[in-house]
Amino acid sequence: MPDATDEDEHLPFDVELERLPAWVHVASALVIVVGVLVATHVVHMLVFLPFLVASSVGKRFASVATHVVVGPESLALGGRTIPRRDVVDAWADDVEPRATVAFGDDVELAILDFQNREQARRFSEALAPEADAESATRARVVGHKPRPLDMLASLRFVAIAAAFFSTGSWYGLFVLFFFALGTWNVLFAKQLVARRAELEVRTVLGARAFPYGDVASVDLDAGVIELSDGSEVRVPRSSLRDTTLASPAWLERARTRVLERVRPQA
Repeated sequence: MPDATDEDEHLPFDVELERLPAWVHVASALVIVVGVLVATHVVHMLVFLPFLVASSVGKRFASVATHVVVGPESLALGGRTIPRRDVVDAWADDVEPRATVAFGDDVELAILDFQNREQARRFSEALAPEADAESATRARVVGHKPRPLDMLASLRFVAIAAAFFSTGSWYGLFVLFFFALGTWNVLFAKQLVARRAELEVRTVLGARAFPYGDVASVDLDAGVIELSDGSEVRVPRSSLRDTTLASPAWLERARTRVLERVRPQA
């Protein structure tokens, strides 16, 4: 049994990691496969049903029970080991028992739901840099940058539409509306990374960097950054997404935290 020293050096937490389980993505991929088979008249339309139901019901399972340990050299997140030097940002919400940690060159975001706010605070403080010099090099991050895997849920509607079209039904046009809606969420999702000297606005299509010297003013409430050339960078809360591509209220508080780093530089 660990003693008090072990507890100080290794902080274990049982949390809920906000993400869709792997089987949900598998079910979406199988919908696409079956859609191709239905469109080519290899299988019947009814074969869709079990995979379509599974991929749709899976949205309700938006978190996975995970064990997290903050150690002196690394962060153990489920089955992954992340060196502390790769941690870009750690933040605890002051309203809900939630913390986020961003890590890696691609600034991957993990969202953790704790039992209470005190645990979330301890987690984020344990990952905070100890030296002022190191703290200045750390970034502040808000938003999940979509991955190709996140497109599966939308692409399944293309497969369903193709299956309808192959039978001569125009219901496929109605189904394509849901594809367009999901694709919009992916294409317009933004991730903000406020680094030491610049703000990065990252999307699935690429990234733009805005040096703080080009920033004229920042409106924290509206999420609008005015540049010295008169142009604006607008970051409404609806453009910020969590790892399930939803846009909950806590993202607005996280956005304010990021923009608070940018505003003093303007």
